[in-house]
Amino acid sequence: ENGEIFRRIMEETVYPGGEAVIAALDVKSLDITADIIAGSPAYGRYLPRLYGFGSTTKILNQMDRGVIKGLVVTNQFDAGYLSIVAVEAIEKRGDREQIKLESYYIEKEDLKKTHFEKILYPIE
Repeated sequence: ENGEIFRRIMEETVYPGGEAVIAALDVKSLDITADIIAGSPAYGRYLPRLYGFGSTTKILNQMDRGVIKGLVVTNQFDAGYLSIVAVEAIEKRGDREQIKLESYYIEKEDLKKTHFEKILYPIE
């Protein structure tokens, strides 16, 4: 159902002859939107700039193919580790401290950079 809603909104936005930039604010929306754009050459022409958040294998493949132009990503290992640090702080001291998780904006050419490979493909 969401895919059809997204498709309808995209069609209303770009036809006749318009062009749009799309920023998906969650992984599911980005995944659905990327699939729609990848499935139609017309959408690729009128919706050439898709941005979002996430680093699933499917999303990274869509970026590598040029469907997604930019992503905000975080190191999921760091996110897990920092959550444990936060729980320990609350359990030991009863207070919460500010913990920062770094985020990065990446584009296709960043996928092969060593720093981002470690973040995006931690198991490989």
